[in-house]
Amino acid sequence: MMSAGETAGFKIVSTTELNTWMSEKKVTVVDANGTETRTETGYIPGAVLLTNSEAFEASELPADKNATLAFYCGSPMCSAAPTAAKKAVELGYTNVVVYSGGIKGWVDAGMPVEKLAPAAK
Repeated sequence: MMSAGETAGFKIVSTTELNTWMSEKKVTVVDANGTETRTETGYIPGAVLLTNSEAFEASELPADKNATLAFYCGSPMCSAAPTAAKKAVELGYTNVVVYSGGIKGWVDAGMPVEKLAPAAK
């Protein structure tokens, strides 16, 4: 079975690979999840939090179009990361990968997360 990331034609990175790149400061991690997921499950510390995985602006990403961008969403079954990665390529980014494990894989691996504060009611 192919994951959404593979069918989109992007290189898939593992939790270990992503964590190594992050510790070496070789990657910009980009969260394509919505506010609800970021509040309940969390997000990878330091990740760029996109306003919308399908309609974000280049200004939300690094100015360097050659920067390595690793997009993730909820889980391997989620399509927001490959969708956002495709949009980044359309905006001219040349080094785009997908962390297909998503926030679920990150949490399951025991990695640290940050959470958004719940919205005031």
